This record gives sequence, C-alpha cells and structure tokens, in this order.
Amino acid sequence: MLLQIFFASGTGTCAYYANQYFKEIVNSCGDVEVVAIPCVTDEDGLRHELLVLAQQEGFSSLPSILPTNNCQMKRRFGDVYLDYHFLWHKLCHDSSIEFDLLYAPRAWEVIISQSHQITKNRDLQSLLLQFPNNLLKDWEKDYNLLYYHCGGIEGNPSLLDRYEQTQEKSNRKRE
Repeated sequence: MLLQIFFASGTGTCAYYANQYFKEIVNSCGDVEVVAIPCVTDEDGLRHELLVLAQQEGFSSLPSILPTNNCQMKRRFGDVYLDYHFLWHKLCHDSSIEFDLLYAPRAWEVIISQSHQITKNRDLQSLLLQFPNNLLKDWEKDYNLLYYHCGGIEGNPSLLDRYEQTQEKSNRKRE
C-alpha cells in the first residue's frame, strides 16, 4: 500500500529533500510518495519555489503538490481564521499532539478538502463536525498517510492570543 508523507510547505524545502531521500537514497521504497501542501502560496507558487531549489541543487524529481482548488476560499498566510482555530483544537484533542497553529490548520484544510470535496457551500467547520469522535482515527480506515510535523510550536501562545481577540470581536458583533 502506498504511504503518502505530507509536508506543510512554505517554500517546500523539507518536502524537496525528503523526496530526494526517498527517490535516490532509499530507491527500494517505491511505495512512498512525498506530498507538499501549499500553505503560504498556491500550487503554482510552490511549484516555482521547488523548481528554483531543483535548479540550485541539481535534483529534478519534485514532490507531488496537493491542489488547493477544493478549499472553500483563498486564505492569507498568517491571518486568523476561526475555523482554523476549531480545526487546530480538534487535531490536538484527537491526536494528543500539539500541532503548530500557523501551518497545520491550512495543511489539514487542504488534506481534508481533497479527500472530502469541500465546496463553497460546505465549510470546513461543518465538515469537521461529521467526525465527532476522532478525526484522525476515522481517517485510519481509508488513508495511509503520515503528516510530517516540521513546524515549531513556539509561536502558538501569541497566535492563541490573536484568536482569542478575534473571537471576542466576533462575539461583540453578534450582541
């Protein structure tokens, strides 16, 4: 069974070198696919970054790039989105792993959107509510994937403060 290793990617550097490792050094691992998830830009922007790196390094095989076209909207990197906060809490709760709050929510939005076809009429949070018990455990049945957690969590406290402020503003608007 094919193992897909997913990398949340800004420039795609980690995914690029992991792909090189699995293609050249461990060439007997034909059943491994390295997948870069565009978190800072779209697929074209990430592909450009990877091609620049490939020209510098001289290795032509690029990792696969997961398309973002099924995501409900374009997102500005680093901005606060309340559904990302909800997703981050669900991931941390369901896995007992503290994910980074900057890259992981976007990466998982893209992964989920590709597997469940989120449309403009169906947002991320309503989709996640379909997994009331454990998002990741429900996925084990159908997918053989490894999410490489390459981000740090040092920035989580300041991002959590920003999410709290955004939630407070949202609550005040409703009143």
